[in-house]
Amino acid sequence: MYYLFQIGGLTLLVVGLWVAVSQPSNQVANIIETNLYKAAAYILFIAGTCVVAISLIGCCGTKFESRCLLGTYFVFLLFVFILELIAGIIALACYTQAEGFIKGNMEDSLKMHYGSKEAGKGNITEGWDYVQNNFKCCGVDGNATVAITTYSMSEWFKGSGGERVPDSCCKRNDDDDIANRDVCVNVSDNIAQIYDMGCYQVIRDKVIQYATILAGLGIAVCTIQIFGMIFACCLFRQLI
Repeated sequence: MYYLFQIGGLTLLVVGLWVAVSQPSNQVANIIETNLYKAAAYILFIAGTCVVAISLIGCCGTKFESRCLLGTYFVFLLFVFILELIAGIIALACYTQAEGFIKGNMEDSLKMHYGSKEAGKGNITEGWDYVQNNFKCCGVDGNATVAITTYSMSEWFKGSGGERVPDSCCKRNDDDDIANRDVCVNVSDNIAQIYDMGCYQVIRDKVIQYATILAGLGIAVCTIQIFGMIFACCLFRQLI
């Protein structure tokens, strides 16, 4: 039983850390300007670390038949159980509200903050450039023509010198160099060098992927811990 807790705890620790610090996750969070699912990831990381430590307490309590250690194990496990429930609820909230807030937040961040010199907003530009370049998309939703229109209404466009899209929207060759920058950013009647897909679907899928993993893992480990708490209670009573 305790080995199962350790495996579950290590899984929470690794997955939570992966979602919290991976570059795609950070850049997606920058674009949609929310850290909800990252908060859930950090909570699960902390919970996973605690589970690994707590399982050792439970193992010692069982081996030495110590009511004190078993009681401590139960209380700590209950605390971690509550943490995991909170993380699962946050992750589920991200999943259920994905359709409602992602597109609106993306449009606001692109139009108002992309290319902004405003303090603390540089990470939004970095996020958009990363996503557009790595996922081969441009703008929020729709095709290249829609992306051009969206960028024409942005703060970035005012200082772009007439360029219609940023470099990160331009198609690249096998060497990861922009294939034809002049055609991409300047020629008004040719959109062949601009990525012809908006980034909304990619971002939405990523948020749902992270939320699903975190919620599913949190619920699975919570279920295991319920049996652990029942086992600890039964053993505690037998030692009276």
